[in-house]
Amino acid sequence: MNPPRDDRLAPVRVLVPYIRTFYGGVRRVLEAGLPGLARDPRLVLTYAELCRNDADMDALERSGVGVDRRLGVPGRSVLSGRRGRLAGIAREAPRLAHIAWNVGRHLDEHDVCWVHGHRELLLVLAARAGRSIPIVWHWHGPPLSLSTEGEGAPAERRFTQLLARRCARVVAVSLFCAEQAVRLGVPADRLVLVENAVRLEDAPPREHPPLPPRVDGQVTLLVPCASIRAHKGVHVAVQALRHLSPRHVLWITGDRDDPVAAGYVAELRALAARDGAAGRVHFLGARGDVHRVMAEADVVVVPSIWREPFGLVAAEAQLVGTPLVVADRGALPEIADGGRAGLVVRAEDPAALAAAVGRLDEDRVLRAGLVDVARRRAAERYGYERWRGQIAALLAEVAGRVAPARVLRPAEVSPARPPLRREAGLRGIR
Repeated sequence: MNPPRDDRLAPVRVLVPYIRTFYGGVRRVLEAGLPGLARDPRLVLTYAELCRNDADMDALERSGVGVDRRLGVPGRSVLSGRRGRLAGIAREAPRLAHIAWNVGRHLDEHDVCWVHGHRELLLVLAARAGRSIPIVWHWHGPPLSLSTEGEGAPAERRFTQLLARRCARVVAVSLFCAEQAVRLGVPADRLVLVENAVRLEDAPPREHPPLPPRVDGQVTLLVPCASIRAHKGVHVAVQALRHLSPRHVLWITGDRDDPVAAGYVAELRALAARDGAAGRVHFLGARGDVHRVMAEADVVVVPSIWREPFGLVAAEAQLVGTPLVVADRGALPEIADGGRAGLVVRAEDPAALAAAVGRLDEDRVLRAGLVDVARRRAAERYGYERWRGQIAALLAEVAGRVAPARVLRPAEVSPARPPLRREAGLRGIR
């Protein structure tokens, strides 16, 4: 007769449901982080793509992550709070109900459900009815469709509070994200800070399109987008060219054929043409070798106009060793260490962005100092070994296997910031 299972010693069975809408930061964190977590003896990890993205599930399965294909129902995700989507959600209600029913049938096979988006969380909450499985919400920021209404918009607060109070823990990916969560009503005793991680990888073993040819004296700015969207502020970088010499050119990565991006790409082309900079703006397409592209650029620019919850590309540029200029939105100043690991400029200010680029052109000592601080700081702070250890410990704590992890206190997530100085549109620490 087998002895009874001791849950205190057994691995924690973790379900990771996800819906991929486009290839962005969350998907990159999962792609890089889940294989290492799957090797942790404290965990039994199971990934489930709820809209049956079989390509992603195949890739994770090859990397050693357990996959459950019973939960998903094929089709694209339409669960969104954006205006004009309610009719689409209504049409998809039977499929969404089917997903929730599938998840509910298998929830009891797991000890913790670890979700990474509001769509997944809503479906899991519907599936959990009558069950007690704890949920960990890895909060990568509020839904974009709500956060664009403005800081603390009533819909954003109500939505965040409603979901957070049904979770055992809410994981913030940056100090800014933690501050934002508290302002939006996330209970401080449920909030944990686990900063995102980044890594540099060799490009996949296939050829990539050549980069645009360079001429002597050229200064290349790079806006590294996974998906080209207006909230990424690419237009600000295009407009900055009018304040820079003709030797400055702009590279933009991201899928040009993405239907959502098509209209914005056309606007960017028209904007460059109006400013006489059409020949200085190059769309490089979706790149599997983005870190090589970063290394070839002279400056990486992250001109986001929305409140970035983290900013993976900014931290990746620091690891590569390319100077960084970021907008003063969201966690980007945090990644830039307030001006010590990258220059911080006013968002939506093309002249300020151009001034920062000019300063890097002229001051080689400043440039080298920023790169040195940024590379060392990113290597120490944003490693995946640290991230995996913190996540594994948190999941074990929520499942009752270990003593509770220390959670953030309200004083630790106050909105107070170090004093900043403003000079020619630049922002840095005094």
